[in-house]
Amino acid sequence: MPIFRHKKARTVGLAILLAVLFSLGVYATYTVFTSENPGANDFYSRWVGGCALLREGLNPYSEAVTARIQEGMYGRPALPDEDQVAFAYPLYSLLFFFPLCFVTNYALVQAIWFWLLLVALVLATLLWMQVIRWRPQPWLWAQTILWVVLMYHSFRSLILGQFAVFVLLALMATLWAMQRRHDGWAGAALAMATVKPQMIYLAIPWILLWTAGQRRWRVWAGFGAALASLTIGSMFLLSSWIPDFVRQVLAYPSYTVFGSLTWIIVQYWLGLGKGVEIGVLAVLILFLLVLVWRLWRGTWDQMLWMLGVLLLLTNFFTPRIATTNYILWIPWALWGFREMHSAWKHWGTWAVVASEAGSLVGLWVLFLATVQGDFEQIPVYFPFPAAMILLLIWLWYRNGQDSAR
Repeated sequence: MPIFRHKKARTVGLAILLAVLFSLGVYATYTVFTSENPGANDFYSRWVGGCALLREGLNPYSEAVTARIQEGMYGRPALPDEDQVAFAYPLYSLLFFFPLCFVTNYALVQAIWFWLLLVALVLATLLWMQVIRWRPQPWLWAQTILWVVLMYHSFRSLILGQFAVFVLLALMATLWAMQRRHDGWAGAALAMATVKPQMIYLAIPWILLWTAGQRRWRVWAGFGAALASLTIGSMFLLSSWIPDFVRQVLAYPSYTVFGSLTWIIVQYWLGLGKGVEIGVLAVLILFLLVLVWRLWRGTWDQMLWMLGVLLLLTNFFTPRIATTNYILWIPWALWGFREMHSAWKHWGTWAVVASEAGSLVGLWVLFLATVQGDFEQIPVYFPFPAAMILLLIWLWYRNGQDSAR
């Protein structure tokens, strides 16, 4: 009994300490940054739209609410070729931020949201490091966490207030729970990842197919029950949310700058036509079908590897991509670091250090060298996908070697 009480007291003490640190972080961020530089534009439109529904009963997908968002961001209606900053998310995205609708000071809301995303990013990283069973030296562990937070794609997600961070957390929670056979909870977490479906629409069918091959039907049950609850529950708030959401999603590519990675490479960069782009996509689809047929009853590591392939190729199919979506590839980069660390012994540690330092500095330098105004340019779209292709090839080779032993 005394041991139990001691553990309980220690847990409570740690919770209080973390709450204090979180509050201090929010206060410092608000005082130094957000009160002077309001931003997090990717979150602002969701906050305004969602809060308009909760506070006033307005449809967040309506033109009137979209005009309100535009006025708040631009000080005027958006031009036809500008981002229309519409709500454009599933209505159940409200679950992630509805308490913030009771705070009217957006600068304070922005500071709180930044720290919520930061906590989610670190937690997702810790869950994944347990999934791949990587326990580096404490100093390398701390450096890796710092790398995850500060690297271009993730820190940009934090600054913009991107829901992509919560998609990452939901996906890592899914894999962590699956590994421990908490299949119902894994399915529920997977349903939460649909808050930004354009990032996950290939990954979800793959996870469900693999679990079917393993006869782990509780993942399906948890996913179906949670998604049905989210969908139907949202209809009690707004019965028309599904067609309204689809309408905004279909309009989204019409006012964005860059298309898929395939479009960027084939049409924008190489200057080839639509027919070539369709041909490349057809080859990629055939490639995926072959891999899926081969691996859908594969091992856990093969499932994880194929998941990485699908998350990469999602950006070759999606009509409109953003570099913040690349945050989903960070776990596979960490898997690569673990392989370096274990395969090359002492030199592997320094390979990880060099890789983290080089990618951290290199991506930020590339962004700063090419940015025009507030907009990132085509060059920043390529380094991480290229590195991911090489990394996945190496991980396949490493997994094959381990299986042969």
